[in-house]
Order: sequence, then structure tokens, then C-alpha cells
Amino acid sequence: MKAIGLTQFGGPEVLPTFPEAVTLLLNAVTARLSLNTLALSPGTTLVVAGAAGEVGGFAVETAKADGLTVLAYTSDADQTTVRDLGADQVVLRRQDATSDIRGVLPGGAPALIDGAALNAQVLGAVVDGGAMVSLKGWTGPTERGITIHPVSSYRAAPGRFTGHGQPAPWIAVDILRVEDGILMEHWDVIEEEASREQSVSGLPMYGDTFPEER
Repeated sequence: MKAIGLTQFGGPEVLPTFPEAVTLLLNAVTARLSLNTLALSPGTTLVVAGAAGEVGGFAVETAKADGLTVLAYTSDADQTTVRDLGADQVVLRRQDATSDIRGVLPGGAPALIDGAALNAQVLGAVVDGGAMVSLKGWTGPTERGITIHPVSSYRAAPGRFTGHGQPAPWIAVDILRVEDGILMEHWDVIEEEASREQSVSGLPMYGDTFPEER
């Protein structure tokens, strides 16, 4: 899978900090959960809105690996990116989401992942009785028998721990998944904080300074 998220931190040659790197994995997991929720058969057309975004990019690649036909809804600036990720067709933002997508799929999309928080603006692009995944908790109102699936993104909260008797501070990332107001998953990722000399990216793992500079 292409590390699309690395471009957010200065390009593929720049590695993200530890807390940032963890969020890349969470984006991939959210894309996988979205596709599992839709449970589409190979060959089905899936529209991904916000296809160049953190979750959207992973959704395009994962959907292609599942044998789906992927239509990416994105901006002019990102069309090359989503094509490189494997999108079968790219629809550029021109008017409103429903008109843009229906211009290419007159009958509508059987399924759609809304990675751009378009909500009701993109609901009209889905076929009667179709399905839509909302990544920002939007639950409707719906129409025409469309099922809206709010899929919870994981949340990561990094922190630094000292005074534990070890040579280097610890960086811990607390990872949570909340669904319908209920805590569904919770775990921690812990790693020793790198010094400036040890840092591959040249960036601190947490905050603006390295441990030896505090």
C-alpha cells in the first residue's frame, strides 16, 4: 500500500514523528472498517468522496484490492494522486457533489464513502436503497431508503512520560475507538523517545524539542 499519508509531513523522503505515524495506521483501519461495513461484492461501483484525504486514499487502494470499481471524487489538484492510487475513474469538483457524480453515474452510486464530510450534499448521488458511510458521525436524515453507516474513526492522543527510572522518556499514544457513545476499543503504543541524533526524520517525536534539549 502506498504511504499516501507521508505527503502530509513533507514528502515521502521525510518520515513522520511517532504519534503522526500511528495516525496513518488508524486511517488505514478506518478505511478497512468502512469497506467491511458496506460489504460490497467484487465489481460493485464505489464512490469515494475526498479520495485524496487521509482515509479516502486508503479507501481507494483497499477497495481496488477488494475488486471494486472505484470512482474518486476530488479536486483538480489531487486528480493525479488518486489515479496513482488506482481509481478507475476520477470525477472533479465542479458544481455540487450530487450533480458532479450523477453526471458520470446517471443512475447514482450503489455505495459511497464520504471522506470529505459532505453529508447531505452528497446523499443525492447514492441510488435508491443504496448505502453511504459517514466518517464524521453524520446520521441523516436520509431519503429514498438509503442506509447511512456512521463509521467511527480511531482517535490518538500522544503524551510524554518521565520519572520512570529509564534512561529515555517514553512517548505513549493512547488509542480509542468510540461508537455510538460507547468505548469499543482502547490500547496504548509505547516507545522510547528518540534523541536528535537518533531521529531519522530530524523531527522530535513529541512537541518542538528533543529530550536532551529540555
